[in-house]
Amino acid sequence: MSAPYSLYKRKNGIYYVQFWDNELQKYGKARSTRCTNYYQAVSRVKEMLLHPGNVPSFATELIQKVRGHKRNTDDKEMILVALTTALEWTLKQEEPFREQVAKILAESVTRLAKERGIRFIDYLLEFWDWERSPYVKRKLSEGHRIGEAYVNLQYRMVKRYAVPFFGDKTIQEITPKLLEDFKTFLLEQGHQYAYLGERLNKQTANRVLQAVGVALREAERLELIPSNPMKKVSKLSEAPKTRGIFSSEEIRALFRDSSSWRDYRSYVACLLSAVTGMRSGEVLGLQKESVFPTHVLVQHSWDRLTNKLKSTKTGKVREAPIPPHVYQHLKRLMDSDPWGEDHPFVFYSAVADKPVDHKVVEKDFNLALRMIGITEEDQDRRRLCFHSFRHTFNSLLLSELSAEKTRLIVGHSTAEMTEHYTHLTAEDRGKVIDFTQRLIAG
Repeated sequence: MSAPYSLYKRKNGIYYVQFWDNELQKYGKARSTRCTNYYQAVSRVKEMLLHPGNVPSFATELIQKVRGHKRNTDDKEMILVALTTALEWTLKQEEPFREQVAKILAESVTRLAKERGIRFIDYLLEFWDWERSPYVKRKLSEGHRIGEAYVNLQYRMVKRYAVPFFGDKTIQEITPKLLEDFKTFLLEQGHQYAYLGERLNKQTANRVLQAVGVALREAERLELIPSNPMKKVSKLSEAPKTRGIFSSEEIRALFRDSSSWRDYRSYVACLLSAVTGMRSGEVLGLQKESVFPTHVLVQHSWDRLTNKLKSTKTGKVREAPIPPHVYQHLKRLMDSDPWGEDHPFVFYSAVADKPVDHKVVEKDFNLALRMIGITEEDQDRRRLCFHSFRHTFNSLLLSELSAEKTRLIVGHSTAEMTEHYTHLTAEDRGKVIDFTQRLIAG
């Protein structure tokens, strides 16, 4: 395909532009930009492209059709396909043509789509597609935090549960009554589409409703729909399920002897979480450069769904004090790294660019529980898991420090914390290190 326009300078020093005419398959009559500077001429071409009267005839006719008053459905469908194809092509072109014409075409596509009605499931699937979503791109460009793993999870939930229910309904047909029916569908028939046919609990159903609700809220903001019907739909009530915590005696028994653990990496990973309250992803994502004799800097988290490092859950870097013997364990682990001292991960694996798999740590964690007398039945009943180290640390540390400083160490985020950020003093660090030494050694 020929370039959309040709810009050249004549002997008089003025730049002239010729637009490509798709119907005649040739460049049109030369038009003066009235500019002798190349960059000013390019800017002038941009301005010319902004006005339909200055756009090549084939594009003008297309836009005029879309901006026309009444068209039959088949005509609109044809124009929408043509516009979408033109938009996709335009986005691949070089500046300055791309930015200006893409803007005109995108506005036309949006306007026509609103008149025609968008199939709701098509809107949902694009909305939660990490690569294609305008919502995701807007969030990222505005500096908001939105994770790829989170977006991919929403996409899978929408594809699994929303697609079979909404079918060919357009976004304009989504009503509070239909969403209430969808909520009932999730509870009564959702298991047919769930992984291994498991019954959907209320928590999962609420997450699906939230994924749909966020998309509808954005549709309202963009004026694709007059109002968000999800505003009138209530959430399902959930019975709170809190993870269990360990006793101080159990913590000491677990970490009394590292040689009793099947894998030394798992021992150190669990020990680090027990004395800092670090999340599993934060432990596995720990970098060697973040380990110091008195503390670790919690800067990253390993996302096991995308196999990438990401920021912490709160998006903040925090300092977690550690006692001397924990530093020695970390140093021993780093010194034994088969990939060498330049390898970034503390908890190395057989693959250079990945830390040890969380399943390895979880398996060793479960084996360690059995060795200190916690049966599988007791573990299930008490809801003990790797994250229980974090809950235990948080609960016990509250007796040593204020709630605000405890949140700072473990990385909890609240509105109050956002407004009033507190830093640890040397005395606070000393209290935490003394506390963790007593927790492990007794």
